[in-house]
Amino acid sequence: MCTIWEMAETIRAEQAQEERARRAGEPGEESPVDVAETPETPPRREIGARSGLVAALALVFGLSACSHAPDLAKVDVDVQKAQAEGEKKIADAQAKLDKANADARRDLTVAQVDARVAANEDPHTLPVSAVNAPPAHQVARARSEAALRLADANYDLDHARADADYDVAVARCEAKVGDLAGACKETAKAARDTAYAEAKERDGAARQRATEIKRY
Repeated sequence: MCTIWEMAETIRAEQAQEERARRAGEPGEESPVDVAETPETPPRREIGARSGLVAALALVFGLSACSHAPDLAKVDVDVQKAQAEGEKKIADAQAKLDKANADARRDLTVAQVDARVAANEDPHTLPVSAVNAPPAHQVARARSEAALRLADANYDLDHARADADYDVAVARCEAKVGDLAGACKETAKAARDTAYAEAKERDGAARQRATEIKRY
């Protein structure tokens, strides 16, 4: 982990090394003419100022890089959290689908029993076709309503799965930085949108079949 103290110590060490190298290249006291500053040689004060500016810039950009670097440990925690929440969403949606299936079987059984009872109440008073027609419509209606409820439950389950995958993918994108992170999130969103579209298409087909059953 980067800290301001570590960055400062690194910069001070580099400055000290630079100062030692500069002093090692200076002439001795016996050559005052050689030591004099020339137009080609920047004054020592200017050299020091430049060194300070470089150090300050290095500190700023170094700390900026540290602050934008992903915390992989936190990313891992966030991914695990997203996975757990996604699994709960899917489990809840699956439970609703299971209940819809159970309710559909129950309602269809009741409709079929009622149809048999209605068909056997007084079969001698009406032609068989007239007796059987209303109960048959009741069974068809029960099938249609059950199919619509199952379509809704399946649609919700598809959405739960798409949302769960998206949340996990976005959490994993936090391990990237800059444009890579943005591209990662865009890819996750595109995958979710595709899953939404496919779920809507399946739901439409299921509802169409349910409507056709009801017309029986």
